[in-house]
Amino acid sequence: MMKKTLLLLMCGAMVSTSFAQTKDLNTAIMKFKNYAQYEKPEGKTGDLEKSRDAIDKCIKIVDEKVANNDPKLKSKVITKAYHWQGMIYTEMALEGDESMKEGSAEIAANAISKSIEFDEKGTHKSINVSNLDQIRTSVYNKGIKHFKEKSYDDAYANFAKSMKLGNHINKAQGESTIDTAAITMMAYAAQNGGNTENAIKHYQELVDLDYEEISVYNSLSNLYLQKGDSEKAMGILKKGKERFPKDYSLLITEINMLLKSGGDPSEAQGKLEEAIEMDSENPSLYFALATNYDQQSTATLADSSATAEQKEEANAIRAKAITNYKQAIELNGEYYDALYNLGAIYYNQAADMTREMVNVPINEKERYKQLEDGSQSLFKEALPYFEKALEVKSTDMNTLRALKEISANMGDITKANEYKERLEAASEAE
Repeated sequence: MMKKTLLLLMCGAMVSTSFAQTKDLNTAIMKFKNYAQYEKPEGKTGDLEKSRDAIDKCIKIVDEKVANNDPKLKSKVITKAYHWQGMIYTEMALEGDESMKEGSAEIAANAISKSIEFDEKGTHKSINVSNLDQIRTSVYNKGIKHFKEKSYDDAYANFAKSMKLGNHINKAQGESTIDTAAITMMAYAAQNGGNTENAIKHYQELVDLDYEEISVYNSLSNLYLQKGDSEKAMGILKKGKERFPKDYSLLITEINMLLKSGGDPSEAQGKLEEAIEMDSENPSLYFALATNYDQQSTATLADSSATAEQKEEANAIRAKAITNYKQAIELNGEYYDALYNLGAIYYNQAADMTREMVNVPINEKERYKQLEDGSQSLFKEALPYFEKALEVKSTDMNTLRALKEISANMGDITKANEYKERLEAASEAE
């Protein structure tokens, strides 16, 4: 008798468990429908909470049966249970209060994915995919919100979730669509958040996908350059230029890279001239070209081993620097760097002549006079550029120092003393 009673009790327990599973599922469905029909329009969530509690009990039983490989558990029951858990938690994630939303999207996504996995006939496929997409959109928009608030780590996490949900949708529909919008935002969030490795990873994914966005190539090449990998930086830039051969921004990035690398000056010059053809009203381009010429000529003219022919060529290059500095100033009359550099070209030539005068033999009066006149002429050329530069930066010590020396060399002691006083005041203020 005892054995039969035990057997009957065990059977009763099995029936009770199965009954509880069905009962909880039916309760969850009923309460959810009550919520949707009566409570939701008035903003109430009592039945939604009850449907959540009921479906959680149901899922607990289903999970135990799945774990135990219960042969009596039908795939359609599993599908239905997870489907309704997905329905309920999707609603909580999208429409619930903050306490309901917390973690609901993840539970919903997991439930829907399982429902899809066991849904052999595709009974709930359409609604499941629709719910997943709603959650994905919600999570993505949350990422955008965090990004605008400059909470870049939170933004990145949401975009990553959005990407994962998109993969669930692809799997459900048997597709392989790549969510490039999510990858792009993950790259932006990582870069802005200082996560260079992830930024590079996602930008590289986009480049490998031939993504039609120029900024991706600019950003990735700059990130590689920041890491000190100029070879990869230039490789990405080259690939970008192949895809967008007429793009101005990529050309500017390439120019900046060439200038920073200190490579072949002629290559940078060619690119700068190409950029000027595309944007002839940009003073920065003329300044960069002038600086390039300036540096070349200065190096050669300062080289005591340079031949007369080389120095003649250097003087011709310096003339190009002057032309381009003047063009930059013509486009922007308050371009301090161009004003100062152009004044410095004339000033340095004048200073060289002044130093040379000291070594001229006393009997070479004509040579001395030539150098004196030449230096005075060059100081006069330099003067207006330094004066204008001082208007732009009234306490710049280098400009004040140059103006003091020019005034002294030109015999204007009053001005020289004025600049000396201003220089001392600027020095004390630092």
